Formats: sequence, C-alpha cells, structure tokens
Amino acid sequence: MIQTRRDFIQKSTLALAGLSLVPHLTYSESIKYTAIQLWSVKDEMNKDPKETLKKIAKMGYNEVEAYGSDFFGLNSKPFKEYITSLGLKMRSAHGALMKNAASDPIPTNLEESIDRSLEAGLKYFVVPYMQEKNYDTVDSCMRTAEYLNLYGEMCKKSGLQLAYHNHDFEFTMRGDKTVYEHLLDNTDPNFVKFEMDLYWVTVAGKDPIDLFKKYPGRFPLWHVKDKHKSLGESTEIGNGKIDFARIFKQKALAGLELPIVEQEAYQGKAQTESAKICIKNFKKIKF
Repeated sequence: MIQTRRDFIQKSTLALAGLSLVPHLTYSESIKYTAIQLWSVKDEMNKDPKETLKKIAKMGYNEVEAYGSDFFGLNSKPFKEYITSLGLKMRSAHGALMKNAASDPIPTNLEESIDRSLEAGLKYFVVPYMQEKNYDTVDSCMRTAEYLNLYGEMCKKSGLQLAYHNHDFEFTMRGDKTVYEHLLDNTDPNFVKFEMDLYWVTVAGKDPIDLFKKYPGRFPLWHVKDKHKSLGESTEIGNGKIDFARIFKQKALAGLELPIVEQEAYQGKAQTESAKICIKNFKKIKF
C-alpha cells in the first residue's frame, strides 16, 4: 500500500499536480532553482541521507525541501553545511523543526523551532497539514486563520516567512466558501503565504490559475507533481495529464519563487528513478 505524505503527517508529525510536456522546449531562465521535496526519496533518505543527497545533486537539482523533525538525524547546522558542500541550498522545510501538535494547530515550541529554522538557513517555514477538527466548521476555519496570523507574525519578526501547504480537503465547502478560501481571505498576506500543491488542487477539481487570479502573489512556493492518466494517483512530471506549461505561464501572477518537485506514487519504479524522470521532464516545460 502506498504511504503518502498525508498519511505520514497524520500518524507522526504536526497538525498544522493534461498534456504531455513538449520535449524541445527549455526551462525558463527566470527560475534559477529546481528543488525536490525529500519525501520523494524518503526510503533512500531513511537508509543513507548523505549518499541520497549526493544522488539528488548529480541529477541536476540544486535545492531541497526537508521534512520531519531532525533533518534526517543530521540536525540543522550540519545538514545545512553538508548540502552546501554538494552545491545544494534549502530555503523551505515542512515542519522540520516542529514537534507533534496534534492537539492544536500551533505547536508550543514555536520559539525553539524558529531558532533552529534560522540555524538551518531557512526562509520559509511551511505548515504541511492540519487536523480535521481545525477546519470542520466555519468557526474552526476562522480560528485556524487567526492562529496562522499569530504564528506568521512571530515568524516574520524573526526573519522567517510562514507558508501553508494544501492537500485536497481544503477545497471542501464550509458555509459559502472552501476551507482554502477561508484561510486565504482571513490571513494577512504579509504574514501567511501559501505553498500550492498543483496535484492536490487538480485532484480537488479546481484550476490553480483561478486561485492565482483571485489571490495574486500569495503562492511563492509550488509543489509540482503530475496526476496519472488512469490511476488518479501521482506520477512523474510529464507522464500524467496536468498541463504544467499553461500553469507556469502564470507564475508571475502567482508570485512564484520556487517550484518544488514532489513524488508520492511510483508505479513500480525506484524512487530515485522517478526523481530523475521528474527533473528531466520538468526542464522541458515551456513557460
């Protein structure tokens, strides 16, 4: 059974993406970095993080996005030093420095987490998930937005930028709006940005461009993974049905700073093989 990051986060971490790519077109020079969310190669990272990071760098990725609580046992400063030695950088991480906060959208060790984030050289502190009780009613959506504002302000004062990562459940209706709209409408754009997962937006039956138009500049980070043509699960970029070229043409409207490749389903391939296919095809996107 495939274990998605959503399953992982629900069980063990905090509470709180068409057409085939055109092969002859080249990657836009306006985006200098191509990152990978390390969950994409989680099995190899768990076995040998340093060797896996070497493989990632050799594939052509020049940035990573971490997940978890201790940077794969290396901790914040040593992890930063090691990836720098490989020519990699890291500006975002998914709750990498936060303890389990299943009982509340805001962890109690925020100050400690901010300090360690800064040690790791992060710019973005990404909230990857929230429990159902934090979005099950209009009131709970509003309360979560208030928490995110408070959380984001504290991060901002320390030199970090808070960002929230979506799945598909944020597109369920609560009153006359989706959960996602409640969060976007009721958070301060200066304090709370959004990491849009293009796959999950597509799974929810929504068009990312509609959201860019309604909320311009709110989406500096994107998770880029494709939707399998028949299975419905994720697959390598270019092997599914999402028209990334169309979406990426609106990158300025969205405020895109960093596209982040992510994979959660592999159709029998090794995770590092999927990662190679993803970056090869990603660099063929016309935008």
